[in-house]
Amino acid sequence: MLPRKIYIAMLGGYALGIVTAMLSAGWGLSNTNISPKKFNNNHEKRSGMRHLVNPLLDCPAWSSSNSQIFLYRPLRKNIETMIANATKEGKILEASVYFRDLNNGPWFGINEDAPVRLGSLLKVPLVMGYLKAAETRASLLSVRLALNDPSQLKLYDVQGIKSEKKLEVGKTYTIEELLKRSIIFSDNVAAALLEKYDDHRALLQIASETDIPVRVGVPPWRPITLNEYAGFFRILYNSSFLNRENSNRLLSWLTRTTFREGLVGGVTEGVIVAHKFGEALADDKSTLNFTDCGIVYAPNFPYLVCISVRGKQELDLVSAIKKVSSLLYKFATSQDRF
Repeated sequence: MLPRKIYIAMLGGYALGIVTAMLSAGWGLSNTNISPKKFNNNHEKRSGMRHLVNPLLDCPAWSSSNSQIFLYRPLRKNIETMIANATKEGKILEASVYFRDLNNGPWFGINEDAPVRLGSLLKVPLVMGYLKAAETRASLLSVRLALNDPSQLKLYDVQGIKSEKKLEVGKTYTIEELLKRSIIFSDNVAAALLEKYDDHRALLQIASETDIPVRVGVPPWRPITLNEYAGFFRILYNSSFLNRENSNRLLSWLTRTTFREGLVGGVTEGVIVAHKFGEALADDKSTLNFTDCGIVYAPNFPYLVCISVRGKQELDLVSAIKKVSSLLYKFATSQDRF
């Protein structure tokens, strides 16, 4: 057994040697030009694209700090500058961004741990919960629900981005149709019928199984952050909560969302984007939160992005999201990305 002081000295020398070798190889924190190919051995292992999902088989221990320093520092700086300019001009008051490379796993965030007001974003976990239940109860999607209460139509009035199609009083709809309407048209009345029918069990189940908050006052007893909400889209892409059929089903509905500004407005026309937006009054009750979150299937580089902004004018908020989305898409499709 080596004496304690000698042992500690040897460990210190060994650690110093590793750091020196890393610095001499170009791994210094001041070097922002290091090629992402340095991380090729850390690629995630996936079973291959199956329509809109790519199930994860193995995930290496990525260092988020390395991914930020060496891969995305210039991109993050550009986004921070854009946000600062929009804030200075009074277009927005604050913003949060979460970005993740779905090929290899590195990510970065800007204020991504700030709480987010869900609004219509809540419809994604609601639908996920129903589709999960349908995996063991196939007849569930064929159950018909009736809209009998005319007062429920008032739920359409609170939407800034209006539903292009509306339910009619006195008619019945299958649960599958209500699920689709909740996503594609962001239909508030359809979502309300679904929540009432199962007494919120679908939402409570997914919150319990994923530990992602969905509603204040229920487990896991904390406000949801932008980073956490992005987890729903990671789960769908990885097909790790729903089976592949239902993961693809929901992602397919999300690609048909009728709101085509925000994230979609920032990418080349024709590029597939599976996304959901949400709008809600901020805590101060005088400003608006607008969030757009989803997967952009850029050629050979699918990525997950969630952008949340707060301000006074909805058009300014949507414009800011579009600008951030454009910066991300240009990076994803640039020839010098690698």
